Amino acid sequence: ADLRLPGGPTQQGPTKVSKKTGQERRKALRFETDVPGNCRPALGSAAQVWDSAVIDLSTTGLCLQCNRRFEPGIDLQVALSSDLCEDVVPQLARGRWIKPADNKLWIHGCEFVHPFTDEELNGLISDLMERTKMR
Repeated sequence: ADLRLPGGPTQQGPTKVSKKTGQERRKALRFETDVPGNCRPALGSAAQVWDSAVIDLSTTGLCLQCNRRFEPGIDLQVALSSDLCEDVVPQLARGRWIKPADNKLWIHGCEFVHPFTDEELNGLISDLMERTKMR
């Protein structure tokens, strides 16, 4: 009487699906980085530039740490500062979320206005990686 065949009806009924919190929202693969850079609002404040650090990077966006709080929805011009990336053009990114970090820093989740292709991102990531020095 207790034998149940696979796919047969159960006495419990349908199970409830709960919404997961903290679930990954970015569809593209993220690369963790520690790349210094700078950012500024795309409109106005052209002379003011803030130092920042790119915490992670994907084809669709980035996570940026900065000592300035920018409201979600603002368009930022984000530039990477690296000897290996002299030819990288500043990217336009739209702020999606913000959260406070330690030491009066802010973490900004941003989406690129013009996303990278997989090839562009792979080239950028390979340029940013530390290369082993050959003797």
